Amino acid sequence: MPISKSAKKSLRVSRKKYVHNLDERKRLKKAIKDASEKTINKTISLIDKAAKNNLIHKNKAARLKSRLTKKIGKTPKLPGQKNPSSILGASKETKKPKKTKGKK
Repeated sequence: MPISKSAKKSLRVSRKKYVHNLDERKRLKKAIKDASEKTINKTISLIDKAAKNNLIHKNKAARLKSRLTKKIGKTPKLPGQKNPSSILGASKETKKPKKTKGKK
């Protein structure tokens, strides 16, 4: 058990943080499990917030988002974006190179 006043306060704070983080992890896990086409944007937002607050690693967040979009089969439409498939580069048009006359 902590003896000094600062150690006691530190224990209280760490316990509160532990409980809060546990709740956030449960909420994230449930959101991922119940994700659908309608709730994919909200779920991705929760994943990003968890990564930002160091609840999960940024690479894990990227992996979860990737698997989620693969499972749903639809890329999320971001605000201000016209074509959602342009995220993955699916709508790129291939340009033919101009023909130039070579040396004679």
